[in-house]
Amino acid sequence: MRVKISVILLVLVIFVAACQGSAASKVTPTPTVDPGVQLTQTAAFQATQDQLATEQASQTVVAQQTADAQATLDAQATAQAQSTANAIATSTQRVLNSQATSTQVVVKRQTATAQANQQATAQAQPLYDLAEKLFAEGVISSSAGSYTPLKDFDNSWAQMNYYDYWPTDLYIEPFSRFILKADFRWDSGSDKANWDRSGCGFVFGWQENLHYLVYLALDGKVNLLRSRQGNLTWVAQQSYSGKLSIPRGQAQFVLAVDNAAINIYVNDELTAHANDILLKPGAIFTSMVSGTNKGFGTRCTMTNMGIWLLK
Repeated sequence: MRVKISVILLVLVIFVAACQGSAASKVTPTPTVDPGVQLTQTAAFQATQDQLATEQASQTVVAQQTADAQATLDAQATAQAQSTANAIATSTQRVLNSQATSTQVVVKRQTATAQANQQATAQAQPLYDLAEKLFAEGVISSSAGSYTPLKDFDNSWAQMNYYDYWPTDLYIEPFSRFILKADFRWDSGSDKANWDRSGCGFVFGWQENLHYLVYLALDGKVNLLRSRQGNLTWVAQQSYSGKLSIPRGQAQFVLAVDNAAINIYVNDELTAHANDILLKPGAIFTSMVSGTNKGFGTRCTMTNMGIWLLK
């Protein structure tokens, strides 16, 4: 009986001991951290944090640079836009100024043209009226024509008893029907000149080896001469009823030519008349005759000069 109990007790002791050994093997030991591993983990963590901080700082710098660049671009765009606006405004103002200047030029030209037309009309009217008068009197065959103003003439000639002539705007084309008008003013370098060989006038019907000279001598006579092959002959010589002033004076002179018919007027008076079948269409020149060699000789000034070209 005691043996059985002992056996049982022994078995119980063995079982209890086995249970205790099994429980002891299940106890989890307290973990111990390797200082080297812990340091490594701490440095890696710090490096990660530093990297994050660096990246954040880089992002901040990039963001600031981007903001600065955008601000610069915005400023440049604003400046460019302002410059473009200024350029457009300047260009527009230049266009407006140019248009205003062009308008002023056009107005000035129109004004000048109107004034020139008005002046030409005022100059042409006396010759038109004279053409109508001469036509009514039968002096010319028709009054229809056109007016051409001529430049003023002012010259002197100091070769006694000789004449000379100078080109006008009419020295190229030949003319056979016209009314030529001018206001003569004269002066003499001597108060004892040959007055019959001193005076102002025209050469007309000019052709090679043939032309006509007409002049108002200061003795009051109108002289009409023909030069043919260098030989001068008188065609007409008639006296003005008035008296001319010497050594200086003035008079209005008109030469009316209608083919062979030649009529000369002094101060609206028909002073000389001739018909010459040898007269042909020719050029027209201003002319003067000098009756003295003293000083400047004879001086002639012709103003308000114009011609009515008959059709």
